[in-house]
Amino acid sequence: MDNDNNNIFTLVAQANSQEAKPSIPEYDYEILNRDGQSFIHRGFMLFTSQHIAIMRETDVGALPIFVIPLDQVAFAEIIEDDEEV
Repeated sequence: MDNDNNNIFTLVAQANSQEAKPSIPEYDYEILNRDGQSFIHRGFMLFTSQHIAIMRETDVGALPIFVIPLDQVAFAEIIEDDEEV
């Protein structure tokens, strides 16, 4: 953490590509917008002051898979393994 209480996430480069690299847990998320549309994506959720993003970790860093303005979201939840999609 830096002095402004901001969390800084970084991936540590591995000397051997066979070694497991640090990973952020991924889940299936369902996001329902105010119009009743449902979106299901797998990754990790990131909130900003204006958006919700579902991100996926890749070899070059985290990439956005889905982004929606916060004022358009009715709800967002993790889909449990025993729930049907």
